[in-house]
Amino acid sequence: MKITVLCNDKGLEGFKSEHGISFFIELNGKKFLFDTGSTDVAVKNAEKLGIDLSEVESIIISHGHYDHLGGLGSVLKKTGAKKVMVGEGCLERKFSGSTESSP
Repeated sequence: MKITVLCNDKGLEGFKSEHGISFFIELNGKKFLFDTGSTDVAVKNAEKLGIDLSEVESIIISHGHYDHLGGLGSVLKKTGAKKVMVGEGCLERKFSGSTESSP
């Protein structure tokens, strides 16, 4: 198994970072994306690393916070239609204090 960090709070020099997480996972000849970060940072870092996201078999979303699935739209533009696996309740509306946000 090989895991490449595409997005995190801190990035190596020359790479973008943001509050979010995304991992590119290679396992038994298959490729997966685990979470998508907050924006398009995972996509940009994948491009810089020479990772072709269109080769991703499926996308796994750990839970419904923006910093784990906010970049899904940007990722899907690169991957095309892919199976996206989410846990129960992942797409329910989230609240923070008096502020409401959509999934």
